[in-house]
Amino acid sequence: MSIEAITCPKSHQCKDIADEQIVQEMTPFDQRDVYSHFAIARSQSELIPCFSEPKDTSSFEPHNLHKLGYKKTKEDSINRRRERNKLASAKYRAKKQVMTMTMQSQIMQLAREVAYLRDELEQAKKNETDMLYRYQQLQQFCKTHHH
Repeated sequence: MSIEAITCPKSHQCKDIADEQIVQEMTPFDQRDVYSHFAIARSQSELIPCFSEPKDTSSFEPHNLHKLGYKKTKEDSINRRRERNKLASAKYRAKKQVMTMTMQSQIMQLAREVAYLRDELEQAKKNETDMLYRYQQLQQFCKTHHH
């Protein structure tokens, strides 16, 4: 399953109808994860959480799983762990991408501020040179007219 397609079960209704075309079914891993569903939309960097509850969660309870003939096997345990790891990896990559984009934005802002301050410093140096020149001219004028 691709990261772009991680989402909630089909029994769960996402708010945006357009997103239905880009998501695939993914069952919860255990009872704790029933409400932690995520979908990554069209652009890979846009993470859309789906917060509404699934319509029927009773089938995920352990006593109902046993009634349905579901037995935990080593392979099922490994598969559930792999799915949890995939989801955790997707969440980590999305969080890392957001942090990277935020830092890049801050770096760009700081670079603009540095450029602005360098321009101001250059202008101040020009003003200083101009003032020194005027001061020297004024000194010469005063010396020639007072003597």
